[in-house]
Amino acid sequence: MTPSPQPRTDYASMALVRKQPVVTVVTPVFNGEKYIRATIESVLAQQEATVEYILVDGASTDRTMQIVQEYAGQIRLVVSEPDRGMYNAINKGFARASGDIFCYLNSDDTYLPGTLKKVVDCFASEAVDLCFGDCIYVDSDDRELFRYTGVDLPYSWIARLGRMPFAQPTAFWTRALFEKVGGFDESYRYVADAKFFFECLRDAETRRRHIADNLATFRLHADGFTSRAAAEMDVEHHRVLKELGIRLGISRFASEAVLKWKNRKNIITKLVR
Repeated sequence: MTPSPQPRTDYASMALVRKQPVVTVVTPVFNGEKYIRATIESVLAQQEATVEYILVDGASTDRTMQIVQEYAGQIRLVVSEPDRGMYNAINKGFARASGDIFCYLNSDDTYLPGTLKKVVDCFASEAVDLCFGDCIYVDSDDRELFRYTGVDLPYSWIARLGRMPFAQPTAFWTRALFEKVGGFDESYRYVADAKFFFECLRDAETRRRHIADNLATFRLHADGFTSRAAAEMDVEHHRVLKELGIRLGISRFASEAVLKWKNRKNIITKLVR
């Protein structure tokens, strides 16, 4: 006998009743003493949002945990133990989460003031499963490099593009969507987030919204994944595309053109600096 389908949990609608949904922020960190303070303070400074902050450290050998302990009374849970990489740490954090809205913030990125309030308002006012915003890219000294406007493209366009049209630290999703996808694939070391978002958005039931505002900073520096593991990331990214049956072709240039058009003001600003 085929079991009856279970009703879909609609956390966005529940938020209207609960008034204030809880946002779970997970920060994975390993030897992140240089930037972890700024990351933590950007989360703790969020106003008008109920935040459950979980920090998962991979047994750092530098001063990371000394800095974290300064904020111990303000962080809901701190875990410090060996792990199997960043995505194992993130999954470990969400496994302990009680929030309605999930997100993760790497230990060298920051949220901008008021970000989580905007996110909570988005989920409370509309039936959405995932939202994302715009991002400011900065260097190791917090100098602005450029800005990136997220674009809400249909999944068919995203598949042609072969990548997400938004920056990871600006993305937020429901607990239900996380559980439906199954979390982050720990067989990937660098791009499990890309696979996760592809899987979220290829589901026709996933409702998403673009928040037209800068929500986070993404730090580009010599010690970051983007800089020191570019080749490995590229190999893994192609593995994701292959696993999901995505083939890149000439049509990707149409999607790229849309992104560039949406980001034209950012591109012009960067050129005239």
